[in-house]
Amino acid sequence: MMAHRKGLSPDEIVNRLREISENESDGVVSCLAVPQIPKPHSCVQKIIGRFKSDGLIENKSGRGRGRKSILRDVAKRKVLKDIKIDPKLSAVKLAAETSRIMGRSLSVETVRNVIRHAGYSSRVARKKPFISLQNQIKRLEFAKTHQLKTDNFWKKLYLVTRK
Repeated sequence: MMAHRKGLSPDEIVNRLREISENESDGVVSCLAVPQIPKPHSCVQKIIGRFKSDGLIENKSGRGRGRKSILRDVAKRKVLKDIKIDPKLSAVKLAAETSRIMGRSLSVETVRNVIRHAGYSSRVARKKPFISLQNQIKRLEFAKTHQLKTDNFWKKLYLVTRK
């Protein structure tokens, strides 16, 4: 583990602050109570107040403005619609088509990120044989008539067809 600038690791600071905040009744920490913590007094009070109100010592995640979106919502919806229609479309083709429609260049990775963020993975369902309605009925009929046959029947049938 790397040595920290002020001597204490963040985990040690968190543990000490937890001990102190549990001992303090009014939430105000005196300067004498925290000489070991290498943080300003006001910072320590803020951290303890946050711990008492939210139960958190670390900063809350998800604060701030967020990332600038490269694709507009309309373009994202179009990419996802195309993927839903044809899951075998490549990201390269989607990027080319979307950039042609948008009128500016678009990275392939951006398209992949949009697809991943929507919950799609790079897997495509296996091709299943097309079974017509007539064949479905015939298969079901066959299954119903042969449902109660014993293993000996199937072994004999296998031997007969094998010859």
